[in-house]
Amino acid sequence: MLTVRQLTDQDEKLYERFLAQDQHSLLYHSTRFRHLLKQLLKGEDHYFIAWQDGKIVGALPAFRCESELGSCLNSLPFFGSNGGIIELSGNQKVRHSLLEAFERYARSSQCLTSNIITSPFEDQLHTYERYTDWEGPSDKRFGQVTVLSSLNQANGTDLYEYFHPFTRRMIRKAQKNRVTVKEQNDPQARDFLATVHRRNMEQIGGKVKPDAFFELLADAFEPAVDYKIWTAFVDDQMIAALLLLYYNRSVEYYIPAILQEYRNFQAQSLIIYRAMQEAATRGYQYWNWGGTWPTQPGVYRFKKRWNTRKMPYYYYHRIYDPRILNYSKADIQRAFPYCYVVPFDQLKA
Repeated sequence: MLTVRQLTDQDEKLYERFLAQDQHSLLYHSTRFRHLLKQLLKGEDHYFIAWQDGKIVGALPAFRCESELGSCLNSLPFFGSNGGIIELSGNQKVRHSLLEAFERYARSSQCLTSNIITSPFEDQLHTYERYTDWEGPSDKRFGQVTVLSSLNQANGTDLYEYFHPFTRRMIRKAQKNRVTVKEQNDPQARDFLATVHRRNMEQIGGKVKPDAFFELLADAFEPAVDYKIWTAFVDDQMIAALLLLYYNRSVEYYIPAILQEYRNFQAQSLIIYRAMQEAATRGYQYWNWGGTWPTQPGVYRFKKRWNTRKMPYYYYHRIYDPRILNYSKADIQRAFPYCYVVPFDQLKA
């Protein structure tokens, strides 16, 4: 008999074993990320788990975000984290049961909207179509992934020659500028990352990750296992850092940061190269660069030069209370800073 119920703390080990069976399950699906969201966000986690014959056969992780406007259900929130269904055999009954439980909960808890952000590895997008108000997704991002395993098999552990000539020049430029790179998971590196990340985002008008994220990093994840901070130096001066998150077979390119006056040293290129080499040596298969907006051609081109595959992912949403459309973009962003609520082009305000 197929049943769907919410994940409990007692189920977590079984859930992690289930995720390990899928080479494409990402950090965002994990229990560690679940606990991070519970500490970071205002709301409740609701991870829908499908059971059959005492075994987990499917999952749909989600989080209900709360605000003064109401609540919305995301799979998953926080800076475009990927969610969606994890199911190994293409069983549509399991997939539909998970989506039905997801929507039933959204309606019963009087959510304003619900949203599912798929994984770039998702290959059964048709499952989601009936849960939107029109044919197809409401939004999409360009996911880009470097497949480390294919490059590693072709060229041992040296990935260098598979990068674009421009990228190779940037790596060589960093080396000529005497940039050195090391892994450094201590408070100094974390504080540098947080401070310079904020400065970088403010300079371009981007969204800054909250201070609480950096404060919780070492509590939510195990240093050198679940995350690494790679740093770059010129002489004794730390000039750049990169936070990578590791899970299952994937490495998440998560937060880069660099001092403005050292941008031309190309330290980030050398950091990425060294960290990518190290990940390939350790057996990781995928380097997930995350999503890029269609309006960010320069960012897309930078990632593409690292021998990436274009792997788009999609946003599927449903509106339960049309009054949400009467609010402005600023109102929604203020109320839900870390949740996708509704496409802004549908707003009436």
